Amino acid sequence: VETGQGDRPGVDVVMNSVEIIRNGKEARNFDAVKIMSDYFAEEEEAIAAMKKMVSDFAQEIATQKESAEALPSGLKMIVLKEGTGEKPKIGQKVMVNYAGYLEDGSMFDSNYEEVARKYERYDEERKLGGGYEPFPMDYSPDARLIPGFKEGLLSMKVGDKIRVFIPPHLGYGQQGSGPIPPNSNLVFDLEITGMFGE
Repeated sequence: VETGQGDRPGVDVVMNSVEIIRNGKEARNFDAVKIMSDYFAEEEEAIAAMKKMVSDFAQEIATQKESAEALPSGLKMIVLKEGTGEKPKIGQKVMVNYAGYLEDGSMFDSNYEEVARKYERYDEERKLGGGYEPFPMDYSPDARLIPGFKEGLLSMKVGDKIRVFIPPHLGYGQQGSGPIPPNSNLVFDLEITGMFGE
């Protein structure tokens, strides 16, 4: 083939075939079809395991909701861990860990790193920005939170961990929000880890 400027071919070059010569035992034993087949089988297993985990959790929260303490507002809650700290005063800031779920067991947000990883929602940028640390929140009836989250939070003392079952009218209602469909029942795990600034 004649070459021109920059050692480029003067005419288009067309390859009609490529022959890969496999040297060595590993190269001769390479089975691309098997490797791809194994990869897709592993992916299917991972998807099935995730679906089972979500389904099992949905069953767990449905069972817990049946026996949860019902408040006059319609909020239901159970205590997952009894804390030993003091009850914050209205107007103070508390440090909160949370995980939010839909009733089908799927997680839509959490600042628990282990929960985010478990649900394959971990985000390295969020980690770098401190997004998996306890979050400062106002301990106040005027806090800018959905009503059910706020009501659950105001029932807690430092060290408590609770699960709240929030009906749509105490959540995002008819409009929904982001990944939360309209009229969704929500489930939140809430934990007050301490007071802001301590």
